Amino acid sequence: MARIPEAELQHLKAAVSLVAVVQAQGRQLVKKGKDFTTLCPFHDEKTPSCVISPEKNLYHCFGCNAGGSVLNWVMQTEKLSLRKAAERLKAELGDNPAVVPLVTKDEPEIFAEDEAGRQQLLSRVVAFYHHTLLNAPEAVAYLEKRRLNHPELVAAFKLGFANRTLPYRLPAVKSRAGEKIRAR
Repeated sequence: MARIPEAELQHLKAAVSLVAVVQAQGRQLVKKGKDFTTLCPFHDEKTPSCVISPEKNLYHCFGCNAGGSVLNWVMQTEKLSLRKAAERLKAELGDNPAVVPLVTKDEPEIFAEDEAGRQQLLSRVVAFYHHTLLNAPEAVAYLEKRRLNHPELVAAFKLGFANRTLPYRLPAVKSRAGEKIRAR
């Protein structure tokens, strides 16, 4: 069986809300500041010690020191392999396709030092952030809260969401292509 590309795993970790997954499992979440707490499913306890950070989309239990991403949570709580957990999270995303890499290994030269190259790079970054917004439940919830969730508005202005996943879509820093793109 083929390996799951790292970019796809990173996309799933960023696009699927851990809070939504935990709530869908029927666990009670209590808001504490900007984080949530819940009873840890990995050990017996009476006081919630598992903290879920929606901002980072990570969890950490201060009782048993368990922690990780939404993929780790699904693998551990549902006793699934990485492949099965990834398939389950993909199903949760529904029709939203995975984000394609911003730059492939074959095309770093198309972003020449001229204005057209910069415009092309900018338009791809805008498309990336727009796609990220459409796949991020917390961003969509924020737009709904602000009453800005009209599809025409989002599409016309290419609204986006910067959730710190852009570096995962670029070539590695140590490669020549990555160095060139990141220097811009």
